[in-house]
Amino acid sequence: MFPVHASVVPSQLQGRAARIAQDWLRSGRLSRDALSHVLPDLHVKVRSDPYFMYTAAGSRGAQLLPDAAGGREELRQMRARDFFEQAERAAPPYLYYTSPLQVLGDDVLSRAPSWEQLALTSAKKQSVQGAIWAQLWACSGGGTTQAHYDVADNTFVQLEGVKDFYLFPPSAADALHVFPDSHPRARKAQLNVEAPDMQLHPLAASLPTARKVTLHPGEVLFIPAFWFHHVVSRSPTISINVFSQSAVPLAAASLLAQPLPIPAQWPVDLKRRALTHLLDEILNSAPVDLVAAGSARELADRLLQSRFAPLRQSGEISSEAAEPKVEVRRRRKELAEPPSWDDVAALISGYVEDCVFALRRLRYALLRDIAKIASRL
Repeated sequence: MFPVHASVVPSQLQGRAARIAQDWLRSGRLSRDALSHVLPDLHVKVRSDPYFMYTAAGSRGAQLLPDAAGGREELRQMRARDFFEQAERAAPPYLYYTSPLQVLGDDVLSRAPSWEQLALTSAKKQSVQGAIWAQLWACSGGGTTQAHYDVADNTFVQLEGVKDFYLFPPSAADALHVFPDSHPRARKAQLNVEAPDMQLHPLAASLPTARKVTLHPGEVLFIPAFWFHHVVSRSPTISINVFSQSAVPLAAASLLAQPLPIPAQWPVDLKRRALTHLLDEILNSAPVDLVAAGSARELADRLLQSRFAPLRQSGEISSEAAEPKVEVRRRRKELAEPPSWDDVAALISGYVEDCVFALRRLRYALLRDIAKIASRL
């Protein structure tokens, strides 16, 4: 995670943001009854327990922990009125719905006038995939969004019901045992912060006390990008938030897009040595506030313990599954003679220079984000 970004903390907003929220509330055009008449048929998540967690498109049901799989969540198509009526009843089942306002039609979007003024950027807003967008959320009482972080800054407006937000800084990533980036639930915590399993998630012992914010109708909460939030609906709720795309993901993408200078056909021992050398060089050369302290081995050990060890212990992944077959290893070895270590070191040196340049761009993007946020709060 990026510790420099933790210098901006979540806060409840007053001023213009609060006035916009109060105007929406007074108009009644975003109430449950009003939305029942204008929303199209909804695709609603339904669960027997209250815990909802986003899963990347196309990966539902795959690579999930045992407590998140098992078919307990289903997707139902419902009329808006039926959804709101069922959400008002005592759970279970728990119902959860969310959608970008832009895809719900102009009639719905027009009911949230001045929504773009809640964004932290003046970039184009016509595309859901653009720099800013508004999102509608509705949930049964007790429904819970498990701890996760977003890569966009989040201005959150409560319209009906009451929500509790439990907020953790970016530095809590290890204690929350975040899913690996390649997992369908990347950016989400494996840890259930309400009932932590200390045997499966031992780093949870270092989890800091959450900042708790209770949001009532007409109130606004700002959550900076990369801050973890665990959200509980005390009662049936309706909310709208505005996401402002952080500059950080684009800067990070240019860094991550660079292929590792370690060909697959190299012997395993050489690849391991080269990767360790590469990490050491980056950790020694990059801006200190963007990388974890310690050696490459310490960084790798921490990531393995926080992100992969619980998945292996739960049986979701295994060390055997990651091992290439013997015949594949032999065939790769025949493709080319391994280079000398001097050649490897020179190759890595050039790669590290490119990485450090990209990391400095990333740092600039982070600082620019922080300045942008500070000017609006």
